[in-house]
Amino acid sequence: HVNAERDGQAIILSETPAQSNSETDFADRIQMHFEHNQVACDSAVLYQLSALQDALCSLADVDAIRTRLRRGAEQAAQSGKGATEPAGVPSSSSASAPAPRSETWEDEKLALWSKLKVASFTRTIAAAYAVVLTNLVVRIQLNLLARHVFLERSLREGMANADGMETSTILPRHTQETYLSLSEYFRADGLRDLVDEVNAVCERELNEIPLNARLSSDDVMGVVAAVRAALELETPSDVPRSWTGLVVPSAVPADDRLRELILETIDILESERFAAVVSETLDCAFDFLSAGISTAIERAQCGGVIPFAKLIPSMANLSNRVLAAGEDGLLKRLEGTWMQRCG
Repeated sequence: HVNAERDGQAIILSETPAQSNSETDFADRIQMHFEHNQVACDSAVLYQLSALQDALCSLADVDAIRTRLRRGAEQAAQSGKGATEPAGVPSSSSASAPAPRSETWEDEKLALWSKLKVASFTRTIAAAYAVVLTNLVVRIQLNLLARHVFLERSLREGMANADGMETSTILPRHTQETYLSLSEYFRADGLRDLVDEVNAVCERELNEIPLNARLSSDDVMGVVAAVRAALELETPSDVPRSWTGLVVPSAVPADDRLRELILETIDILESERFAAVVSETLDCAFDFLSAGISTAIERAQCGGVIPFAKLIPSMANLSNRVLAAGEDGLLKRLEGTWMQRCG
């Protein structure tokens, strides 16, 4: 049985309802247990999406920059300065040059647009990584717990049948809750570190691209690919990076059962198989971003290219689709990848 707690921070696993050997064989029980656990996984990942969106909105605060640009443009229009530039869009004469150090609105506007382009790419790219890592780590945790519950319960059932012993619940509730709270660590600490990494790389890759540059979908995805390569490959050996530090705290707990679960989780996260699954899943995520970017450029109806300044709002808004819980969201696309790996 799977007990999902929406108002709590964890989804607690209890034993699959007992069935006698006459009702089903052992293989059928394993399959039933797996299917029940996937329901818990789906529920847990969906629960995380809203929290991830709130955290990313704060860490890559695009809206605050937009508000400052809008208010600045309104104030400039009222004073008769910059009235010809809609919504704070930089003029073509200034968009390609670095802002001089002065206190004019034009200088501040360029600085804000520079921050906006970096924050927009940071939010959407970090959202893709956050969804992928959350989806995989939550599923690893819950399937790992489910395996412990199922095997230990089956063992105790056998002992009870042989010796007349009463079975008892394994893995105390507080151990399960503490273990599953690793997702809170990622949202509170790991996600902040991830956003800082993505922001630094985006700033470097976008710095030389002027706001009035006309970009194709391939141009934009070239930038995104460069960001991804910088984030995922450890230099100078160019081996896949480890994600463990973002999702698992370094402190080792005193609780023996909890420590056992965390060490087993780390073994999985450090395995070649997990690296392959992360890479495959990120490929799916970035294909999703590529499709969204292509759609934005097509809708602009600019002959297959788009002024960079006009792409930036679409790039920021794409993060909402990445984090959406419905059929159009990234998570739905990732379900197929996970189930193929499980099959």
